[in-house]
Amino acid sequence: MDKNDLKIKDFDQWNAKKKLFDKKQLSKKLYFHEREIWWCSVGVNIGVEMDGKNHDFERPILIVKKFNGMMFWGVPLTSKPKKHPYSFEIKHRKGVSFANLSQSGY
Repeated sequence: MDKNDLKIKDFDQWNAKKKLFDKKQLSKKLYFHEREIWWCSVGVNIGVEMDGKNHDFERPILIVKKFNGMMFWGVPLTSKPKKHPYSFEIKHRKGVSFANLSQSGY
């Protein structure tokens, strides 16, 4: 990894946003299903885990397993192809995404 690839992560801004999300009451029940792609706020993460983007630190997440109406196992998606054994191409009606099962940034 080149030192220019490193960026300063804004953990303080994510922490403030996370506190607001925690206080927010859901006005309706979420009806997510396995195999759907949802935009989720995943935050700023340590190490090589994929960070969220934009104002709400979000990224597309593939719902793999639904546990109940409030909890699921999801896999982050990216539009950038990764060359490692844990990156899987997913074709959908808006194009192609890549599921990053390892959370590796390489």
